Amino acid sequence: MGIDNDKNQLTAADELRRRAEELFLSETTESLPPRIKTELQRLLHELDVHRIELEMQNAELRQARNEVETVREKYTDLYDFAPVGYFALDRDGTIGAANLSGASLLGIERSRLIGRRFGLFVTEEYRPAFTDFLDKVFTSPTKEAYEVKILKEEAPPLFVRIEAVAAASGQECRAALIDITERKQAEEELHESEERFRTLADAIPQLCWIANADGWIFWYNQRWYEYTGTTPQQMEGWGWQSVHDPEVLPQVLERWKTSIATGKPFDMVFPLRGSDGLFRPFLTRVMPQCAQDGKVVRWFGTNTDITERELAEEELRRAKKTAEAANRAKSQFLANMSHELRTPMTGILGMLQLVLEKELAPTLRDDMEMVLSSARSLLLIINDILDMAKIEAGRLVIEETVFSPRRCIAEAVDIFTPEVQLKGLDFSVSVAEELPDTIAGDQVRLRQVLTNLIGNAVKFTEAGKVVVHVTAGGTTSEGKREVTFAVTDTGIGIPDDKKELLFRAFNQVDGSHSRSFGGTGLGLAISKEIVELMGGTIGFVSEEGVGSTFSFTIPLGETGLDRHVLPSTEPQPNETTTPALQGERIPRLLLAEDDPATRKVLGLMLNRSNFDLDFAEDGLKAVELWEKGAYDLVLMDVQMPRLNGFEATSAIREKERERGGHTPIIALTAHAFKEDE
Repeated sequence: MGIDNDKNQLTAADELRRRAEELFLSETTESLPPRIKTELQRLLHELDVHRIELEMQNAELRQARNEVETVREKYTDLYDFAPVGYFALDRDGTIGAANLSGASLLGIERSRLIGRRFGLFVTEEYRPAFTDFLDKVFTSPTKEAYEVKILKEEAPPLFVRIEAVAAASGQECRAALIDITERKQAEEELHESEERFRTLADAIPQLCWIANADGWIFWYNQRWYEYTGTTPQQMEGWGWQSVHDPEVLPQVLERWKTSIATGKPFDMVFPLRGSDGLFRPFLTRVMPQCAQDGKVVRWFGTNTDITERELAEEELRRAKKTAEAANRAKSQFLANMSHELRTPMTGILGMLQLVLEKELAPTLRDDMEMVLSSARSLLLIINDILDMAKIEAGRLVIEETVFSPRRCIAEAVDIFTPEVQLKGLDFSVSVAEELPDTIAGDQVRLRQVLTNLIGNAVKFTEAGKVVVHVTAGGTTSEGKREVTFAVTDTGIGIPDDKKELLFRAFNQVDGSHSRSFGGTGLGLAISKEIVELMGGTIGFVSEEGVGSTFSFTIPLGETGLDRHVLPSTEPQPNETTTPALQGERIPRLLLAEDDPATRKVLGLMLNRSNFDLDFAEDGLKAVELWEKGAYDLVLMDVQMPRLNGFEATSAIREKERERGGHTPIIALTAHAFKEDE
């Protein structure tokens, strides 16, 4: 409208100027006086200047109008599309104006909002409070804020924050609505999480607490107050020190302050005083909670009562000591039993062998051979029981020496030659050519396993054959050669339902086998333990009524030596077993042995070699005899009365240091354990 008026004004001025120019240039002006003519010219000039000024003002006005329109459109867009809903409300809450964001919050077109009361969009539970809030806005000189839940068409309700201020007229207020639904949901979830945490923290048996980054404790769980008998006011901050043992508190403070300074977890055991006044040990663990930048924002700590655990540990320590003492007693018992059982067996076997070397009537010889066989069987049973006891006590040690595997196999096989011949069995041994001449391992235990497997095969085979097959396999990662030993027979075989019992101690296929064939049922169990201690495996295949094959594979060290470098066990042609023939002086031997039978057997055997032999029935007597005579050798029993073999040997060595000389002493023992050697 204003711009159009300006245009009309310019048009009228142009017309006036045109008419003035026409009048001035018309013939009638010729008759005008010069003064009037000059005045007319001046008037025309002023009109021209006025026209130019009007044109300039009109251009400036148009530019200003355009700028105002641009700003108006800009702020209209900002108003409509701001992320905040804007409303103009009167004292009754009637909506006088709203931006597009406000209409979007309510889910209604803006044109439909105008004239409606805003309170209708507030949920019923918040409506009375909203009315009070609106009254407060119109009576307050400053901005007021309130959080309320509003309804949205075809959508779940929203939480909004209303910030409103009254207009200067006092008849209208301007309100801004901010959607805080996500924040409210997060707060609710946080509240639920905190409630769950508090419920959990109050339910667990541990004492729990939370401290800020500086170590100021601002929260304890209920269990803390129950145990300590304190109140929140007493415990706030550093009040927890009052329930600590004064003697330990300085250490706790030092450790706790170090953790606070370094941000590292805290872990310590210290006593806490309970409501009953008694101190109990607690395991305390404190973990830092860090922000994204790694800085500690708070500490979470737990104190766990370990009274029962410490009592249990103490009980466990006592039980361990008791078990160790019992194990030592068991080991000592086994050592004593080994001595007490094997010592008389040595006498029995030795005397029987000496008797059988004499001229005997055929019937008496048969009887004595039967007794010798029974004694050997008894010794095998004793050895099996003692070996199993050593295995159970963890005392069975695998040695490693260099030996000939072929000689070891031959020694195991030769034991059963008489029985094989008696039964008429076809017995064969097959050893692979690639088996090294010498290997490193436990020859004694290997022969024991072979003897057990071959013995079982011969025992349970009444007719047919027994085959021993030995092969050498590849090399292990440790550089050892895997050697497999297999014993196959055509004996009675093993029923399928009994196979799982074979390697169990004191188990046989059934009781009838024990009665028919004898044995303790320990042989295979011992063999399995030995093979596994050697780092190998053992197994079998069997068919009842057809036969069985037992095999085991063990890693044995390769030595690269020829078997001829090993000492021979056979007498050489130029050797003699009679020491007296090798010199004019008869060697003097001292035999210290407390068992009369063993003394007699050893004495008879040694006298065959023409030794000058003296006997001592205990260690003290052995020392006394040694002092009186010059002996070339002492055979010393380990376990004897008054002085045992070790004590007697120590006494002799001590006297040798005083007067010089050295007498070889060989220990004689029936003990079963390596530590007794």
